[in-house]
Amino acid sequence: MGRRRIAEIEWTYPKEYNSLKEYYDIDGSGLYSITRRFGHKQTLLYIGKTIDQNFAKRLRSHKRKWFDNYKGNKSIRLGFFNKPDSPTSDVA
Repeated sequence: MGRRRIAEIEWTYPKEYNSLKEYYDIDGSGLYSITRRFGHKQTLLYIGKTIDQNFAKRLRSHKRKWFDNYKGNKSIRLGFFNKPDSPTSDVA
């Protein structure tokens, strides 16, 4: 098994795509999850991380490619790295 690193991540409350920038710094980077609620069921659609892009650019990419193909209310949670200070390719 390879070397392991421990990362401390602070997750935001879920917000709809269009209201993220009102609440959080989407110019930052870290991890993110995209879920949807359709009927009475909540489904995880995607978990990702940003390295060379910020949240705004990465989420816009998803929005253009596939985001609107799913029905229901979609929410996004942002995960900010506390330790280490920024994501690297060997974290997560």
